[in-house]
Amino acid sequence: MREENINRITSEFLLSNELLNNMAVTPESPVAQKEYTKIPRISETFKHRLVKTDKSLASKVIMFDIENRVVLVGKSSFFKWKIFSPSGDKVGELVRNFYGSEYLLSSNTTTECFIKYVNVYSNAGPRIFHVYKNQLLLEQSEKHNKTISERVKNKTNQYVKLINKPPYFNYDTNSFVLNFNGRVTLPSARNFQIVHPKDVSYITLTFGKIAHNEYILDYSYPWCALDAFSVALTSFSWRFGL
Repeated sequence: MREENINRITSEFLLSNELLNNMAVTPESPVAQKEYTKIPRISETFKHRLVKTDKSLASKVIMFDIENRVVLVGKSSFFKWKIFSPSGDKVGELVRNFYGSEYLLSSNTTTECFIKYVNVYSNAGPRIFHVYKNQLLLEQSEKHNKTISERVKNKTNQYVKLINKPPYFNYDTNSFVLNFNGRVTLPSARNFQIVHPKDVSYITLTFGKIAHNEYILDYSYPWCALDAFSVALTSFSWRFGL
């Protein structure tokens, strides 16, 4: 039965062998502890809610699933976010540079993500950022010796590039807006959608404000909760010039 499940996941998600091993259910790795690595089917969308709390100079962001169960917890510290599972185990770390223009997610799984803000030094127009992810269809023999940020800077093309969808200017409201189809209810500079640069009609991730310190985070293929949560955390970080 376990082998049949892995074969089914392989055909539906085209995941790497290593990521499949991380997702495998064993007595030592309960299903709940691996939910943050699960990737939706292409036709699926996973919907989550984020709640942010601030205490002194530190912030905490909690990610809830649709059944109001905790999925991940992010805690801010000096130049980084530490990400924990519901059981308190550290599952990832999102490190930023001094200017808040670049973020690198590293974890104890194959998950790795590099986020780069392009117009961080400009106050003209909406935010622009790019997200670089490891390719999902990756064999064990193709493991990279360099981090994804190094590969991006060297322009090796050994990654998948996604971008935030450019908003359009609404002359009625005199602001840049996106169509969230009712999921996002409050305007905010933090609101964004992520698409593939060659097909901006396919929205892979949606993040937006619905109440004070409360946000929605919806994502589909090729995201997992850890990657999507990390990108959302960058919107809460201070950036030079902003």
